[in-house]
Amino acid sequence: MVMVSTSTLSRGFSLCLVLPVLLQYIPGIPAIKVKTPVVVFSGYLDSQEPALQALGDEIDYFKRMKEIYCPVGGEDDADGHGLAYPTSLHFYIDVLHRGMFEFENFMEDLNLLSRQDGLQRLGERFGFTSFPQAWQFRDELFARYKTLRGYVKVFIKYGRGINRVPGRLTPLDQPESQNLANLVSRIEDAKRDGQGNIEFDTDARERFKDQWDGLAGYANGGSLKMEDAHQWAIMNLMGAGFTDLIRDMDPDEEDVDDTPEEEEDRNMVIENIGLQEEQAEDLEEEQEEEQGQSEMEGFAGPDEVQVVLQVQVQNNMELEQAEAQADEDSDSSDANDDDGQGGGVEFNFAEVFRRAGLWFQCWRNQAVRIYQLTDELEPVPYPPQWQEILEEGD
Repeated sequence: MVMVSTSTLSRGFSLCLVLPVLLQYIPGIPAIKVKTPVVVFSGYLDSQEPALQALGDEIDYFKRMKEIYCPVGGEDDADGHGLAYPTSLHFYIDVLHRGMFEFENFMEDLNLLSRQDGLQRLGERFGFTSFPQAWQFRDELFARYKTLRGYVKVFIKYGRGINRVPGRLTPLDQPESQNLANLVSRIEDAKRDGQGNIEFDTDARERFKDQWDGLAGYANGGSLKMEDAHQWAIMNLMGAGFTDLIRDMDPDEEDVDDTPEEEEDRNMVIENIGLQEEQAEDLEEEQEEEQGQSEMEGFAGPDEVQVVLQVQVQNNMELEQAEAQADEDSDSSDANDDDGQGGGVEFNFAEVFRRAGLWFQCWRNQAVRIYQLTDELEPVPYPPQWQEILEEGD
């Protein structure tokens, strides 16, 4: 661990900048402003040096991790086939996109056959006994595709906010002492008053923690949705016919780029699916609003952050039996099939949803860790007689 001298860290605050917040403060909540002498605040910085270094390290690690191990990605990542693309949220979206496209093509080919022959081929490849059953699969897959797409903009915004929070070594163009002082300034909403005192907001730390709490809860909601999708895939999509729909998206298979015409066709198919589902989705949203539900139901409350640390255990015996049978079938059919993740796991819909769940856990666990380390910081001391109550907006 690189240690900073007492005088170095305390002097860092004299140059600190109050950086932009991760998210906006909650409006309407009274702000309690207090003042403490600079010498007292400098002593606080020095006493909290180890804790601040640990917190700064975690923030820096989060910045690196979300770019390498669990990036959001972008629309052009697939074209560049960057090293992080197979671990990005956009990759999992693209896989579901491909699966729907290939399924639509298969169903269109059945139109060239008689109804009896079409049903026979449908049953042979997917095990469906009717066309409505096949379209139900398509609709359920599209719903999960839309769920993943709905997270993209939110996590892009969170990622940008995280980049603005100073860590121990970031920004790279500033010394460690400066970064840590800026971090405290960000946590406490602290600034000099021009009279030898430091003014800070006693509510600011809770708001800072709530931002990480909200991120952890939102990511936890995504993880739970992917766990549900993983179970659905295990119960319904483990046949070879389903796996073939996305086989060419396997990161360990040789890349075969689509022609522009193929890409355009696939986008048109997905757009048509979306138009077909729009009316049903609007009705579903109205029903959710009537029940008081919201798309943010995955958020944890301020007192629930520890809940997202717990492993989500499913005791559904039917699911466990299906998983065991799927593993047995996979081992017996192709023991040498390896997706590069270890253990010879086949790249199928269940595996895609499992990895997508890990993507959300990547964000969730790190947000929880930062919340906890912030909570371990001692409160900033201040003489009670120096307290000033200032309503927000004054």
